[in-house]
Amino acid sequence: PESMDSGVFEKDSANVTLYEQGGIVHYIMSNNAQMTATWTLGDRTICSISGDLTVDEIEQIIDSIYKG
Repeated sequence: PESMDSGVFEKDSANVTLYEQGGIVHYIMSNNAQMTATWTLGDRTICSISGDLTVDEIEQIIDSIYKG
């Protein structure tokens, strides 16, 4: 496809945390015991990180992506 308009990620009833890094908004959410961060790059790439992580750990991973 020429562009991706959306993606679907399962989450529980907890609020989504918005975390901005590198000029990109990352959406951090939980689905029971698993945390997920998702974001888009351009209009064709959806990225995600998930696992048995804390919000702080996910933010550290995101920060590490943008360090040059």
